[in-house]
Amino acid sequence: SMAQFLRGVNSLECPPNPGSCIPICKLPGDAGSCFSYMTRYFYNSVTASCEEFVYGGCEGNGNRFATKNECLKTCGSPGKRARATQLVGL
Repeated sequence: SMAQFLRGVNSLECPPNPGSCIPICKLPGDAGSCFSYMTRYFYNSVTASCEEFVYGGCEGNGNRFATKNECLKTCGSPGKRARATQLVGL
């Protein structure tokens, strides 16, 4: 999709015109409108952490990752990544 292409290029989502580009890490978690109920992760810019949410399988936005690691790699800072990795190992 165009959103995935944009994420790969510069981590921006630009709906509906390029003048309204938003860094994907600042977008809210968006479940979309379908009912597949998939576990995904989004970056919560308020808490500065990657959080689990349920994704319906269609629509939504670019702030959606298959794994917490992918979320942290894209949106988390190196310091936060290290702490998150340590927590997973406990």
